[in-house]
Amino acid sequence: MLKLVKFECKKQITDYMFIIILALCTVFAVSQFREVVHLPVENEDDIKVLYEIGERDYIFVPATEHELKDSTAQYLKQHIFDGDISKENAEEFEPVIEMLKDENAAFDDICAGVQDNEKVYTWLMAGKNQFSKRAGNVEEVNENIREALGKKGYSPEFIRKYVTYMQAIAVFLIFPLFLMLIIRDYQCGMYEIVYAQPFSSTGYIISRFCGMFLPFSAYLYLLGQVFNSIIAFRFCRSNAGFSYTPFILSFCVYILPTIFFLSSLIMFLMLLIRKAVAVFPIYIFYVNFCTTPKAFVGPSGYFFVGMNPVMRLDGDIPSTGVIVFNRVLFLVLGVVFLKLSCVIYEKTRQDLKRVIAL
Repeated sequence: MLKLVKFECKKQITDYMFIIILALCTVFAVSQFREVVHLPVENEDDIKVLYEIGERDYIFVPATEHELKDSTAQYLKQHIFDGDISKENAEEFEPVIEMLKDENAAFDDICAGVQDNEKVYTWLMAGKNQFSKRAGNVEEVNENIREALGKKGYSPEFIRKYVTYMQAIAVFLIFPLFLMLIIRDYQCGMYEIVYAQPFSSTGYIISRFCGMFLPFSAYLYLLGQVFNSIIAFRFCRSNAGFSYTPFILSFCVYILPTIFFLSSLIMFLMLLIRKAVAVFPIYIFYVNFCTTPKAFVGPSGYFFVGMNPVMRLDGDIPSTGVIVFNRVLFLVLGVVFLKLSCVIYEKTRQDLKRVIAL
């Protein structure tokens, strides 16, 4: 059976559909994890990219008193010029603008002095909210990154993000991948020849399953490992005390059981129903529900999270007990569905009219 598994894996990794799907998945991953090649920052362009992709917690630093007062003064002048502050009210702002220019006056003291004037106070607070922080330079942003991420760097954050996003995309990619795998013999008219071969139904199903499952899992692992290695290289180069965080443990705990269960589920449904158009809505409805945040959080809290094959790490992370229960449960269910697939396939071999089609 090992030779058959090797043959199926080799055939799969050279399949054009498989290559195209993985190429699209790679493009998605690169677009979602752009920060990997920009942390820590090395120049202003890196800071701009972090701002564009939403990683703004790292790039803002507190503004100095002088910067806050100067920016607020310019802010008030601009709104007076634009007419947002009426000419009648503009006179009330002139003393405040003069105070903002006074180097000895503190911004909070100015706010306290005009607190009774609701109009002026509201505009001052708007300026404070807008200008109390500014984009830092390279050294300031990297200092923020070191304080926020510590010696482990961005790897733990990346792994949580990768596990969540790639589980979500993988559960949808599984359907077309296993669909083409299962119906290939029927489309080519080879199923009668395959049925006549001297290998067991169990051996054939497992080899077919592994032929898709192993390359796809290897791809997801290698992609994550490449990203994690880039992070390790960049942080190690900039921080002598960097501590490497391995990716393989998170991959084996979170991604692998999810793919195994849903792959075996697809194979079971395809062999049971034998119509892709009937399986598709059932599977898509199920995985769409699984990938919806907090869909499994019910009255009993995280007990229902244990019933979800997709473990999201972008929110409250379940306890270790819930994670262990969940992963073992879906590994066992995956084995059950794979065994049932073997039983159904054996019956299919005895009735050539029971073909699988789109």
